[in-house]
Amino acid sequence: MNKDVLLNKEEDAKVKRPRAFITDLGGVLVNVSFDSFFKSVSNITGKKETELRERLTLNDKHFLGNVNRDFGTGRIGARDYYEQVFDVLSIDFEKFTFKLFVESFNNVFSEIEEMTSLIQAAKPHFDFMAIITNTNELHYDHLCSEMPQILEPFDEIFASHEYPINCLKPARCIYDHALCYLKRNGVDPSNAIFVDDLFENCKAAEDVGMGDYFHFVHTNPIEVNVDGLRRKLSGRGINI
Repeated sequence: MNKDVLLNKEEDAKVKRPRAFITDLGGVLVNVSFDSFFKSVSNITGKKETELRERLTLNDKHFLGNVNRDFGTGRIGARDYYEQVFDVLSIDFEKFTFKLFVESFNNVFSEIEEMTSLIQAAKPHFDFMAIITNTNELHYDHLCSEMPQILEPFDEIFASHEYPINCLKPARCIYDHALCYLKRNGVDPSNAIFVDDLFENCKAAEDVGMGDYFHFVHTNPIEVNVDGLRRKLSGRGINI
């Protein structure tokens, strides 16, 4: 056997080089900001942005929190979600139509180009790359059609709203689908590294047996997070 191959195998064993890379989507691969959504609703309806935000914030832990959960787990569809949210906002459906809602609701993403580049560079070093995301049918379909370059490197996407997942992080059920897929493809979950912008989701990944995680702190500048992830990978034997 080639001496360099032997050295690489020894180095991989020493640092426990991960075979699977699993990441969140929103807050890691794309920025998410609802500023433009509230601005659009405000401009068309004449309601102040502060009032709109306050109405949704006041209802978030109660009625609207349940609606967001149901939409994110596929229990309700997009039109039902739209109607319930705009009931909370006291906005007539004729004034802000479903079509306008879809356009403004989807206009909340921007690509984190530094992460797109990192993922493309990292792909040859992993046997398996996947996304585990809390999302909904509108956002997921929009990202698939409008930002395919972000999703293309990944072998599998575990989306909260899709059957048979239908659950949100940090619930164990969504991780279990990823773990089963890893095992079917001959990858031990302990050889996976997980990335998320919420620490509770990182901890949940660790609790189900994923070997390592990187917390993508959303209050940090993007370059700090990306450099930190690159150093984390380097420490595990993956230099990109």
